[in-house]
Parts: sequence; C-alpha cells; structure tokens
Amino acid sequence: MSWAAKGRSFCFCKMFSILIVLAKPMQIIRSIQNRIYEIRGERVMLDRDLAELYGTETKFLNLAVKRNSKRFPLDFMFQLTKEEFESLRL
Repeated sequence: MSWAAKGRSFCFCKMFSILIVLAKPMQIIRSIQNRIYEIRGERVMLDRDLAELYGTETKFLNLAVKRNSKRFPLDFMFQLTKEEFESLRL
C-alpha cells in the first residue's frame, strides 16, 4: 500500500505546510532583531527601519509621530548626532 493510500501523504504535506507557516514569523523576528541597535545605552530602532516594517516612507512615519506627539513619552525618540549616524552607515 502506498503512503497516499494509507492517508499519510496528507499528513506529511500538512506538516510541511506548518513548517513553512512557522518559518515566516521566525524570519520576521530575525529581521526585526537585526534592526535593533544600541545607541547611548538604549536599544533603539531607526526611523527608516520602522517605516519599512510598517510599509511607509520615513518622512510619513516621522510626520505621524510629530502630529501625535502627546501619545508618546518625551524620551520616545531622539535625533542621532552626525557621528552616531556615520557609525551606523553600512
């Protein structure tokens, strides 16, 4: 009797698709983890990386934060110095 005749073929396909579904979130998590930097003793994400994750342009993300500044703590964001920015350039 073949695997398909025993109904096991479906199980392998199902297990394979579950692995594919689980792999996608892990890729997303790794992608986010790779975008976290330590600057001034704080773990931060750059506005360009957040904008990419949210599927928007950096200028629109910054504009939204400025328009809704009351919703964020005062230390929510800071601007990098020229030296800090240069050290992050790849």
